[in-house]
Amino acid sequence: MHHDSGNHRDFYRIECRAVVGFRSLGERLPEDAGPGTFFSDSPALLLSRELLQLEQEAAPIMAAIGEKDRAVASYLHVINRKIDLLSRHILAQAPDTATGEEQSISLSEGGVVFRCAQGLSVGSFVALRLLLLPAWTGVAAFGQVVKSESTAAGYSEISVAFENLQDAERQLVARHVMQIQMAEQRRRAGRT
Repeated sequence: MHHDSGNHRDFYRIECRAVVGFRSLGERLPEDAGPGTFFSDSPALLLSRELLQLEQEAAPIMAAIGEKDRAVASYLHVINRKIDLLSRHILAQAPDTATGEEQSISLSEGGVVFRCAQGLSVGSFVALRLLLLPAWTGVAAFGQVVKSESTAAGYSEISVAFENLQDAERQLVARHVMQIQMAEQRRRAGRT
């Protein structure tokens, strides 16, 4: 288990796969634009997040339906999976997704570590777009570069602390971290 110390809070850190896109913003955060506006796949990202939010809102209703009629609940679950597949396909076909790099990242509610071809200036700001796999959960966030190191493999490892992360984005990250943790626990339990 890894922890970040930042803003006097500790966050659980996981290793996971993601498609990473970023735009360098220089020494200041923009005051009049959100992080998603820096990527051409922003409409697809918004659609994906809205569908996820609707799914979360419908969860208690689905549970109630499941208690009364399992067949209807099963059918609605299949419909939900179809919508998820369509959403993932739309995200996968978005222009910025095609140019982003799928890679292993280190993620917490406090920030992310990823690799890129060139180093970034410590203290500079970036707009990030993360498509967290395998769920294809889209997160758009601003961050500040806190570390930039060249590696022997020829790329730079960039550590970014999230800045002004919206509650909805933080919840998406927290949910993904929890899902990866649970999957890892199930995998460990299966080995013992």
